[in-house]
Amino acid sequence: MDLICCKRIIWIFFWCYFKNNVYLCTIFKTMKNILLRLKRWSESVDDTNGRQVKAAPNMVAAGDPANNLDDDGRLIRLDKQLPEGYMQFIVCGISMTPKGIDDGDNLVCRPIADADFPMKKGMFLIIKVDPDYYKEECPVYDYKLRCAIMDVEQGEEADSIIGKLKDMDDHPEIWLPECQENLRAKLAKARSVYPDAKLVLSCTYKKGDLQYSFHKKDAVEYVAETRIQREYPHEGFALVC
Repeated sequence: MDLICCKRIIWIFFWCYFKNNVYLCTIFKTMKNILLRLKRWSESVDDTNGRQVKAAPNMVAAGDPANNLDDDGRLIRLDKQLPEGYMQFIVCGISMTPKGIDDGDNLVCRPIADADFPMKKGMFLIIKVDPDYYKEECPVYDYKLRCAIMDVEQGEEADSIIGKLKDMDDHPEIWLPECQENLRAKLAKARSVYPDAKLVLSCTYKKGDLQYSFHKKDAVEYVAETRIQREYPHEGFALVC
């Protein structure tokens, strides 16, 4: 009996034992998720001896993911064929965990046909990585995952953006001076690379702290419509926008 079979038998046993006790079931699921995260972190050791590696095109970076660039077994099989142009992405990283999207989840995403599409706050954006913008980081992912906040018009100043964020109920961090300094620095960098482009302000999380980021709006290639949980893919899909 192989290791995978043993793991499945153990999982079925514990699931049957705990399923009628909601409290114990929640604890068990939480412990299982923690152990899986530790396992994925342990797999992050780069054994490529300095060689540049590249993630599969259907993998989207959420923060600073582990260097596990193999999508084998992480793409959840769907019962229906996706509409033309749609993509199914594998989330790599935990920067969107505070927003309910975890490492290993799959996102069904619709393509953006018009670069000037009407963006809504809270959309999960799949943004094409610009190698010139991230040239110091040597990106290995083609896409980044971000949560949309607002459009930024050409020439809009940082003070205007900060003022708009202060008017929002869900961005109390913007009142902190260090958060404002981070936003100004990110905006300045984006303007230096894309002086005439319309930008989009989005957010991510690093070690639990909110981080702002700016990207060209025409770099947004997909918007997530549906989240499929990695751990419980058969418990139904969740709409994310």
